Amino acid sequence: MKGATVAVDRFWRIYHSPEAWAQWTTKEAVQVLFHEVQHLLRDHHARSEAIQAHAVIWNVASDAEI
Repeated sequence: MKGATVAVDRFWRIYHSPEAWAQWTTKEAVQVLFHEVQHLLRDHHARSEAIQAHAVIWNVASDAEI
């Protein structure tokens, strides 16, 4: 799968690819999960909808904030 990754949505669902998990160490997998949970706890989805931000710019900005 190209771009194997992990993501979350506003309903607290996690999306992932087995390819992503297979290439990470346990420590890296925990770091990725922690990062995704931070998006949820900081309510990034609601905040992005409130300002109607460009998706790519908002994603970069919210990642930097974490």
